[in-house]
Amino acid sequence: MSAMNHNLEYLRLLKIPVWQVRGQEVSETVEPLIYEEVLPATESITASAIMPMMDDHPQEIQSVSNIATALHAQAVTSVENCTACKLHNGRTQVITGKGSPAAKIVVITEAPTFNEDVAGELFAEEAGKLFENILKSIGYRMEDVYITPYVKCAPYQLFITEAEEAQCHQHLMNELNEIQPQKVLLLGRNVAKYLLKATQSFDAVRNQSAHLNILDKAVSVYVSYNPYQLLKFPEEKRKVWNDIKKMMK
Repeated sequence: MSAMNHNLEYLRLLKIPVWQVRGQEVSETVEPLIYEEVLPATESITASAIMPMMDDHPQEIQSVSNIATALHAQAVTSVENCTACKLHNGRTQVITGKGSPAAKIVVITEAPTFNEDVAGELFAEEAGKLFENILKSIGYRMEDVYITPYVKCAPYQLFITEAEEAQCHQHLMNELNEIQPQKVLLLGRNVAKYLLKATQSFDAVRNQSAHLNILDKAVSVYVSYNPYQLLKFPEEKRKVWNDIKKMMK
């Protein structure tokens, strides 16, 4: 799919209005309507980090699927029994990652919400539909990526302490070490602040070049809005499209 068609598909799926000048084709007018931010100079992504579209499943990915699934099952068992911090006292259940254990992209979200804690899965209801449409606009499905919260238990207070984040960090790193993604997408202010040790504004962090060290390999990291934020502030959907385009270059 061409870049222009990706733009149109994203706008359609996320119900962003496209204004067309009478007598012109949509392709002539849609691109200027997508707000392009001026990004600071960043290092180029190496060819080995470029992501293929996940329209099919190459044989080599299928060959490691069983091994990856077994390792993931071990990690899930470990985290489900975790009582390392006080968050376990208020949880209904541990919310672990979902998706492909052989995914090329890992999506790391905020701590589980109350509804996710009750439902037992991430992106409950409308947030899930919204993120599914974001993935669909670039040719991906939920099962093509791996989605996990950076903290596995829903907080019973209004905030998560640094100590609680630190206690849960190894569970997240276990997932990343097993999957060994080519790219990581952080969705939300808190997860970006913690994992990138960011002190700047959220928009400044979104526009930076960042990496995470996964098994001694620098993996490219991208930052964008959490679907729950987009439900409250739908005007930010255009910024998300810019973030996703940057990740897919």
